[in-house]
Formats: sequence, structure tokens, C-alpha cells
Amino acid sequence: MEADGFEVIRRYADDESAAFFVDPPYTVASRRLYSHWQVNHRNLFGILAKAKGDVLMTYDNTREIVALANEFDFEMQAVARRQGAEARMDRLLIGREIKKRLKNHEHKSKNR
Repeated sequence: MEADGFEVIRRYADDESAAFFVDPPYTVASRRLYSHWQVNHRNLFGILAKAKGDVLMTYDNTREIVALANEFDFEMQAVARRQGAEARMDRLLIGREIKKRLKNHEHKSKNR
């Protein structure tokens, strides 16, 4: 679907069976990586906080994004991103019940 992401989220926000995976242009490197990089992150968090379906966002780990996640009552988990041999905890998974989901995933992975 080629559409405005905000409009798509609004269209399905009241649908409890909808799931939203949002990977917006990150706040740090987006200017140099994308031609369409400007996103109202506060607005995005506000719309997703009201969505009835499941929400998962990926973001860069910055003070601005951590503050927005806290303000809109989302859980966060820092995750490592490998760059060569180096792993840096510079990405965030943001959503509802993130820690519970990751724990369940780890438990399932160990039992395989």
C-alpha cells in the first residue's frame, strides 16, 4: 500500500485485530539517509498510544525518543545492532508488553 502512514494508522486504530509495526526515519541519521525524513514523532506516539491493536516500533535510542515512550506509556527494550565486530545498544523496541514478549521469545528459543 502506498499511502500516508499516519492516515493508515488512523484508519485502523479502532480495530483490535490490527497490528502496527512502525519503523520511521530515525531522529539522528535520517537527514542524511532519506529524502523524506521529517516526521512528527510526538504525533506518531500519540496516535499509536490510542490504537486498540498491537503496536511495535523501532527507533534510535535517544533521550527524545525515551521521553516520548515514557510520556505515552510504552515499554522499551534496548537491542544491540552489530556493526562489524562491535555490538552497540543503540536501537529501541517500543510497544506494549515488550519485556514480556521478549522473555517469551527467549524461552521458546531455548526450548527448541
